[in-house]
Amino acid sequence: MKVIALALLLFTAGCKKDGTGEQGTGIPVDVAGVNALVPAALKDKLVFEQRELVDDFGSKTTKFTLAAPKGWKHEERAVGVQLDSPGTALGFGTEMKLGKDCDGLCESKNWAEVFDKRVKGMDGKVQKDVKGATNRLVITESLFGGSTKTELVFAWWGEDQPQYWTCTVRLDDEAKAALPAFEKACQGVGLMVTRD
Repeated sequence: MKVIALALLLFTAGCKKDGTGEQGTGIPVDVAGVNALVPAALKDKLVFEQRELVDDFGSKTTKFTLAAPKGWKHEERAVGVQLDSPGTALGFGTEMKLGKDCDGLCESKNWAEVFDKRVKGMDGKVQKDVKGATNRLVITESLFGGSTKTELVFAWWGEDQPQYWTCTVRLDDEAKAALPAFEKACQGVGLMVTRD
């Protein structure tokens, strides 16, 4: 297995920090900081832990390291990984996804412009939109079946990269108060990409 990219992408207060490590070494994330943002009323239903999630799609393997909700079921998707909330304690459809997007051919593009088009096509009313030099955070709200659905999308990219990465969270009314915790979790995702 050949390592083609090893990067730690941490975003704290909109600032990017880069680092490296050895293949297979866990990347520490701020789990305590994320758990501190979970409201008291949800602390018995939502606890974050450090997890490593692997996406083995195609010839590349991506390992995401993040503060993820404990007990959430992990599923591998064609374009990333997904964590689903068990039961209905946090509402229906509460989930967290990690993946990438090439917007067509996977080649270097102006990812800020590409993601801007995605934002314009999103459902719901934009509640928060924070643009960084190499990342963007967007939070929207929409009505669905009589309840409010909140969606958080954090996207990040590097110069001359063939894709951008995303952390997407969908929260039902019951889990909306935990939005700051999910925001911090998404902004602290580390990743390692290898080619077989």
